Amino acid sequence: METILGTPYREGIHYVLPALQGNQRPLHPLLTWWGVLYALASIARYEPQSWAKSINVDKRNDRIANAIEHLLEMALSAIPELVTRELHRMDRQSLTRRGGPPAPRGPPLGHRLLPIGSSQ
Repeated sequence: METILGTPYREGIHYVLPALQGNQRPLHPLLTWWGVLYALASIARYEPQSWAKSINVDKRNDRIANAIEHLLEMALSAIPELVTRELHRMDRQSLTRRGGPPAPRGPPLGHRLLPIGSSQ
């Protein structure tokens, strides 16, 4: 029987993500986001006419434009959260290896980063 591994994503939610050939672990969500954003950036840079048509909400392909807009809005909150969580995880591992006191846990999932200069 084949085992399916879930990947922790956000706010305690797990997703089933594919593993690359020869790897037992699924892709990390940051790597998945990188691939998606890299592909969109490549289209925008090398196929600007196709990109402009794809993001035009006034045309008949507004479903594609809405999907791209939704994806990019999700990236604005998901990526900083994933990076913050991963940096805290790496910091805890580093302190553990050096024999130092355990690092405080990072911000809880769902934590929102405030813009620089914010008073809150």
